[in-house]
Amino acid sequence: METLDEMAMRHHTDKASPQHDFARVYEKYFSEWRDKEFILLEIGVGSGASIRLWREYFPKAHVYGIDINPDCAGEGIFIGSQIDTGFLDSILAKIGTPDVIIDDGSHYCPDTIASFKHLFPKVSSGGFYIVEDFHCAYDSTYGLAPPYG
Repeated sequence: METLDEMAMRHHTDKASPQHDFARVYEKYFSEWRDKEFILLEIGVGSGASIRLWREYFPKAHVYGIDINPDCAGEGIFIGSQIDTGFLDSILAKIGTPDVIIDDGSHYCPDTIASFKHLFPKVSSGGFYIVEDFHCAYDSTYGLAPPYG
């Protein structure tokens, strides 16, 4: 059976080991979820590679995405801002209580914090809230990090 990392490489997502190497870590936590029915919401869709990955890896899961870019629109992908609480609540009203939220959105610390404060209390008991690429909050080369001095 193909590993999550192998699938991530095939889907050309940066979650694979040649880039961020998240897939191998995710597999440790999510392998027992592989055949479960649950709700996964990913903030930040981009090219859609990770959405395709999650849908293949979790065939019984309901996988949704949020992105601010209208070009990302597609089945189960909602267009809006990760800091718009009204938008977020309207998504949850449509999809139900998420069991897994993965924030791979703006990578801008104030956005990440705002989304977390609003969404974390809404994750199901025993679920996961994951923030990817948090190093961006401390690295001014990303152009989004506030000046921490």
